[in-house]
Amino acid sequence: MRLVRVHSKPQGEVTIAWYPFDHQGRPDFDHPLQQPYPLPTTGLAPALTVPTSLDLVVEDDYSQVYSVVVPEGGLPPWVFHYFYQALWEHILVVKHFLPPTPTSEDIERLDALTIQTHIA
Repeated sequence: MRLVRVHSKPQGEVTIAWYPFDHQGRPDFDHPLQQPYPLPTTGLAPALTVPTSLDLVVEDDYSQVYSVVVPEGGLPPWVFHYFYQALWEHILVVKHFLPPTPTSEDIERLDALTIQTHIA
């Protein structure tokens, strides 16, 4: 399993990244499977000025979504909608690049590719 996170910073930048779970079942934010990359924020109003996030817990091959994790206190409806849409668009893109029945090697190759393209 992995955690996919859409996160906004106080300056209004919105990023998406995915993270593994450690041996105790907690997300390992120190070792992302893919470096956070920016999402377009064109048309977002009012501008995001408070750091917040929305998480999805998914199977490694993105075949199953287990839960949506909303921060304590909730999110304004327009922020939830934007973040949730970004998460699902991300899943659709990832699944497009995976074979119909991906193996663990396919998943590792995709993770390695996304890290290389972001850093390069």
